[in-house]
Amino acid sequence: MPLFFKTTGSLIREVPRLSWQLNVAAGFLLTLLSSAALGDALEGLGSELRLSSGALGSVVTPLVTSLPELVVVLYSLIIYGAKGYGVAEGTVIGEPFIISSLMLPALIILATLMRRAPLRGHQSLVQPFAVFAAFFPSVVLPSIIYDLRVKYAVAIFLAVIYALFMMRQANSGGELERVSEPLLSRRLGRAGIAMQLTLSVLGIYFGSELLVQGVLEVSRAVGIQPLEVSILLVPMATALPESGVAFAWELRGHDELAVRAMVGEIVLYATVYPALGIIAAPWRLDLPAVEAVIGAEAAALTAALELSRKGLSWRTALVGLGGLALYIAMLSAGAHG
Repeated sequence: MPLFFKTTGSLIREVPRLSWQLNVAAGFLLTLLSSAALGDALEGLGSELRLSSGALGSVVTPLVTSLPELVVVLYSLIIYGAKGYGVAEGTVIGEPFIISSLMLPALIILATLMRRAPLRGHQSLVQPFAVFAAFFPSVVLPSIIYDLRVKYAVAIFLAVIYALFMMRQANSGGELERVSEPLLSRRLGRAGIAMQLTLSVLGIYFGSELLVQGVLEVSRAVGIQPLEVSILLVPMATALPESGVAFAWELRGHDELAVRAMVGEIVLYATVYPALGIIAAPWRLDLPAVEAVIGAEAAALTAALELSRKGLSWRTALVGLGGLALYIAMLSAGAHG
């Protein structure tokens, strides 16, 4: 794996650079189209395998659509070493923060515009949000207590929590109803589903690569620490796959699958990815990073409370957007300080 990243990294550096505007525009378009194709293929696969909506929405989809984030983290650590620590740490902390403070509010706004608010979900969705809110703050501990035993204990603890979450969600939710056949399976059957999955994942990979190149070019001109910029910019690019799948499901009327895709990503990035980052990087979070953790916490708690009642509404959206606005204000103050 390290040899693969070093080889592809040297090849990428040989490719002529596009302007960041073209990178961002092409990356967004390719990622969104690939995400829509991925959601379509995953729904067909879930129906073929008779998966529950919990297994498909909260486990399978997040694991597949998180590939761009994994690539960014490994690429930063392997290719750039110590210089890439800030990017890796920022990506890990920033993913649940951006999903809960921007993407989830955007999904709620979409549901409102389609007159399906409040955004409803199965009662089993309350637990994942509560699990996230209960355990995500542990990522701050290695930055407070500089002890290798604490680092490894927190990493193992988070990995175990995700394993338990997977087992719980695999059997939750109702039976998945297929609305339509995936595009390629109409002509090629099950082989078409496999081909569509492969092409959409490749599209997400290359689209995310273009996006990351674009946003990192912008970040170099800002003059802020890589950790702080990465929390905001890199996840805005790499969170598009899972968000695109969730938006596509919401447009087709699958409220529960859309919410499950979001919560599955949040829990994945609150457990597995912090465990990886804590072990592989020094893990020194500054004040803006801690604020991002707090912002994600507030949004998750609000979401859990609302799902236990009527469903996600403007309250969850406002809490999430408020945390994002506070983080941007802190970055702005730091840039001008």
